[in-house]
Amino acid sequence: MQLIVTLLYYGLAILMIVQFRKFENKFSQNEKATISALIALLIIIPLPIIDLHYSSRLNAFLFIPIILLLLFFGAHLSARIKKVFTFILGTITLLSLGILLLTKPHIDVSKEALKDLENIKTVISNPNKTVIVSRHNLEFWVAWTLNVNLSQEGKFDDKLIGEYDEVLILNQIKGRQPQRDKQ
Repeated sequence: MQLIVTLLYYGLAILMIVQFRKFENKFSQNEKATISALIALLIIIPLPIIDLHYSSRLNAFLFIPIILLLLFFGAHLSARIKKVFTFILGTITLLSLGILLLTKPHIDVSKEALKDLENIKTVISNPNKTVIVSRHNLEFWVAWTLNVNLSQEGKFDDKLIGEYDEVLILNQIKGRQPQRDKQ
């Protein structure tokens, strides 16, 4: 399904290139440069060069160049081209939503590790005055399970220690799920 979305982005880029050539004389040099850069983003970002997980994250931001291109071309597009553009955008949106809903979420923590997090609750005397320092990708599960304030390892400093009565450092030694496979 991701391949279909990528092809639709390329179709949109081709449509914009054709329209750009058609109305090129109506734009200033700065507008031409901006339009060219926006079209380049539509071509480069969907390329499956990197991990599919990162690629899909980047694709989520393609609405920005698409909206900007619409602002540039809106007054110049014919009704027929606007319908094609709308159809492609609607299809991309529905397929992207389908991918989001049908893709199994990645859980970076095992069930056993989540049970261990539940046991940590007994150690926390005042959740409002407690902060837990944990690795990236674990902080969500810590917040969800323990309902406490969080900090990542890189942001741990003396100021943080002064703001809380309890500072717990969570060093996960078991229960980590294998990294997501490259696709």
